[in-house]
Amino acid sequence: PPDDYLDKVIQSYTYLEEHIIVLENANAEEFDNVVKCNILKSMIGGKYAPVLANNGFV
Repeated sequence: PPDDYLDKVIQSYTYLEEHIIVLENANAEEFDNVVKCNILKSMIGGKYAPVLANNGFV
């Protein structure tokens, strides 16, 4: 994927990460690495390449 698109994904993930920390501290929901990986897959999966279900990160 182009660098500018990846930069946007990283920026939005960084923004979301702050909110995830607030939710974790409030015990609203547990956001583990699987949830974070699913968020990233949903952001880049359909546009550039299919993300396999057994990609090794989940």
